[in-house]
Amino acid sequence: MSIAYILSGSNLGQRKKHLELARMALERETGKLIAASALYESPAWGFDHPNHFLNQALELSTELPAHELLIKILHIEKE
Repeated sequence: MSIAYILSGSNLGQRKKHLELARMALERETGKLIAASALYESPAWGFDHPNHFLNQALELSTELPAHELLIKILHIEKE
């Protein structure tokens, strides 16, 4: 069992709902959610965008190797 720390964020549409759905999908597809930070709002970094991001840090317990975890995370992001 490994611990993974994932930073999630959304700046479009229902940002809070997107983060909630991402947390649920991560737990369903990658492992057990151990902890989640509060939600933080921040402006875009490295590019200009009128919408601020809503961000959250997640701690997961997973049995997936790093590469498989990344593939699952990228798939969840596309959804």
